[in-house]
Amino acid sequence: LMHSWNVVYMFNQHVIADNAFLFLYPQWLCELAGILFSYAHVMSTPMHLRNVIGGLDYGISAAETADMALVPTGFVRFPLIQVLYKASLTRFLKRDPDDGDYDTVVKVLHALELTIPCEFPCDDPTLVQAETPTTQSCRGKKVVTRHFVPSLSPYKVPLDLRKVAPMIFNRGVHIRFDFNMLPNELWWRLQFRLFKHVVKVAFQSPRFADEEYLMDLKEAGECHNLWIDGMWLGNAASRVLVLRQGTCIVLHSAEVATASPDADTSETILKDIENELSLLLKEYQGCRRKLAVQCPVQECNGWLEIAALPESGNVTCIACGNTYDVGFVVVSGTSDYGPKKFPLMLQKECEADLKRALDQHVLGNFCDFLGLRFDQRTHVASSDGLDAMDINSFTVDFITALDRVVRFYMLEAETRAMAAKDAGIDDIF
Repeated sequence: LMHSWNVVYMFNQHVIADNAFLFLYPQWLCELAGILFSYAHVMSTPMHLRNVIGGLDYGISAAETADMALVPTGFVRFPLIQVLYKASLTRFLKRDPDDGDYDTVVKVLHALELTIPCEFPCDDPTLVQAETPTTQSCRGKKVVTRHFVPSLSPYKVPLDLRKVAPMIFNRGVHIRFDFNMLPNELWWRLQFRLFKHVVKVAFQSPRFADEEYLMDLKEAGECHNLWIDGMWLGNAASRVLVLRQGTCIVLHSAEVATASPDADTSETILKDIENELSLLLKEYQGCRRKLAVQCPVQECNGWLEIAALPESGNVTCIACGNTYDVGFVVVSGTSDYGPKKFPLMLQKECEADLKRALDQHVLGNFCDFLGLRFDQRTHVASSDGLDAMDINSFTVDFITALDRVVRFYMLEAETRAMAAKDAGIDDIF
């Protein structure tokens, strides 16, 4: 009753014991997210129009100084938290807030699954002191904690990476979740929960090489793969590419065997994705999903709904019209029909990109393992194939190569964005 009257707010109003927090005066809780995203709105507003924005509890100049141009990359610094929430906390607490109060704000934003703490190496003692609450010791610290906001990420999965993903991950798992609707909030909370598996790939963007603010904080010019519409997940032996496509989520994976039988595999990540999605869908009762796998026919790009597949007998693909035994349908690897066939133009583009992204001594074995067939490839010859190689060394090389391919496509996208910026064209990539 108190929850319905807006006197007390609970995350789970049905089971009180399941609530880590109970909020009195939930209006302050509503302000919490609003203040954070109001500043992001200010940053996305042209400079000459910012002076018409009213109703803010903070000065824009003070916030920009505390931000150090980091919010446009999706990250929030602790000094910015202090500026943004000072007035709101003062009204709520009836006193001046201290760093313990600001630290509580950070924890609540995290509990709301809005922000994710991330550590950055930092050798500047001034920055370390400024970004560490006085409730914590900063003596000897060489890292600072900043808070990533998935919904504020400016980066998207490079279009070229989306295009070649089915080809590069040809031998791995291909799964698609089809939703009747996919709220942004659900997607961002899924990103929050899967962040523990994220493999970060980052570099200094050439777009911001001449910006003066990079003298103070180089991370403000960093391009990263914490995409707003995808995730690059992994562990010691595998990588999983998660792509959001409208109301669908598509998973592609690649995996290599390791010498350790207890090592985590892509299955570990895929199970976690399934578990987190199942838990989230309980909170979004209007959302429904269907699981689909690829049609095994080499030339077909269609998908088959798993729930509609018979336990035995034949099945017909709606996309290509072919009929075959249900045993030909596979979730991962290559079916009895053989590996997928891709357009010749796509093969040539992929080959050219991989040659630029990878060293020659890695390229051949990388392509062999993924089942990519290019002519005139250079590879490390071995009479016994992979068995004659150091399996641990190959695992590291293979996983590193996948990360390099992602980095290559990110750099290509940034180079195009820089060209568009110079031409006065915004957000075409």
